[in-house]
Amino acid sequence: MRAVLGATCLAATLFLAGCGGPISGLFGGPKAEPQGVEAFSFDASKLPVGIAYHYVKSNTDGSKPERVSFYVVNRETIEAFKFREPKPKSASHVLATMDWTRFLATRLESRQMTRGGKERDVAVAEYAPMTQTLRVEINGFAPNTITIAQSPFHVHSFDFGSLNLAFRYLKDPLGSFKIGVANPTYAERGPIFEYRGEVVVSYVGDETRESTPCSKYKMDGPGLKNRGGFVWVDQKESHIVDMELSLPNHPEWVTYKLKLLSKETMKPDDWRAFMRAQVGK
Repeated sequence: MRAVLGATCLAATLFLAGCGGPISGLFGGPKAEPQGVEAFSFDASKLPVGIAYHYVKSNTDGSKPERVSFYVVNRETIEAFKFREPKPKSASHVLATMDWTRFLATRLESRQMTRGGKERDVAVAEYAPMTQTLRVEINGFAPNTITIAQSPFHVHSFDFGSLNLAFRYLKDPLGSFKIGVANPTYAERGPIFEYRGEVVVSYVGDETRESTPCSKYKMDGPGLKNRGGFVWVDQKESHIVDMELSLPNHPEWVTYKLKLLSKETMKPDDWRAFMRAQVGK
């Protein structure tokens, strides 16, 4: 299949405008600019509704592990759940509302879950496509509104959960594309959220990672403060298997790694029971 895709890209390069992959600019032509939202095409049948993906986040050397699970609730909603083992007293629960015309999350609601499954609101971020602005409210801080013109953009502190799902909708999985990256500043004063800039994600080859055949992509640019790295994506099912970046998404870490542990099918009630079980009764 990859040979066929490669031949298709070669034909496009020779007779049209190129595929944006490693052979763009053949015979001295200009290298194609990586596309943003135009690089994706939504297909509802590919959305893994009811699937939970369980990861461990850490420094790239494996230190300071934290569990991160994503659950695809329905077409519009994905959730993330973060906790520290063993027996955490609280955990983070995030609900994301997806916009599949822009391949980004237009709303992120962050909650803290405590024993017995009780939750309290911590923060909310809402993106307005018409004005290209993101308004963020975090408890204890003044609200912050920033402009983000790049579409799509993804939030690093959300562990690139929206990007994780977007990989399956790439028109050319052997090419490159660009995204924007935003993140909390974690500063005691000043803006609470920032848009860091663009990142180019480029296919660099095939590689087996965690015993899984993967497409390997390089990720780097101002959006990662030029401290990027690589992401390995399952060739068959198109979810992230591993990611290693030099830039952490929180001051508690010095680098960033997100490694897949397992995935499973869950009903919504099973997902809620899973979350409650982590923090206990």
